[in-house]
Amino acid sequence: MDSMLLSPVCEPEVKIELKHLDPSKSCGDDNIMPRMVKQLVSELSEPLSHIINLTFTTGKIPANLKTSIIIPVYKTGDKLRIQKLHTYIFVTLFL
Repeated sequence: MDSMLLSPVCEPEVKIELKHLDPSKSCGDDNIMPRMVKQLVSELSEPLSHIINLTFTTGKIPANLKTSIIIPVYKTGDKLRIQKLHTYIFVTLFL
């Protein structure tokens, strides 16, 4: 398959999704807290709808939305064994 058809999103759809964010989650590389986004749903839904639709029409995701923070945390046992490694990945909130 060379292409994929995505329907444009509308502002009310984005508002619904933003309202479902878990405010207790931490921020990603963008340093944007979900709690703050939930408080600004009305202000953010229109520009986010525009960015999402541009992504659909151009097929390009903005570079600053493609970054994440990866933190390796070792479980109990030998820290030299890769099998004991557990990773936490913090992605950009809007990806």
